Amino acid sequence: MENTMLKLTFHRCAAALTHSTVCFAWLAVSGCAMAAQPYAERIQQAQQKLHQRFVSADQNGDGRLTRAEAQAGMPRVYSAFDQIDTTHKGFVTEAEIAQHAALQLAARRRASAGTATAP
Repeated sequence: MENTMLKLTFHRCAAALTHSTVCFAWLAVSGCAMAAQPYAERIQQAQQKLHQRFVSADQNGDGRLTRAEAQAGMPRVYSAFDQIDTTHKGFVTEAEIAQHAALQLAARRRASAGTATAP
């Protein structure tokens, strides 16, 4: 019962954040602990958190993460690097990471919606 309630709470939190491509990235890092905060504040914090992590990982400051930079500073990005770098240019941008995170969230929501209605 507790696990089901936890899933429902997470899905409610995730649903509230789907309009921002950056929010999933933040949720992946910190969960849904800030669900009680106003929506705009959560969005702003998510954007700041992703930006801070990206800037920290971008060792040469060129606005791009190479595979090595991602491995050293953003391990989840590293593990999904080929999925994020769809054009195989050898680097990913902050916007591409946010877009990938939003797509992953949408896929999880679709999958959980399918299992939530099953008997």
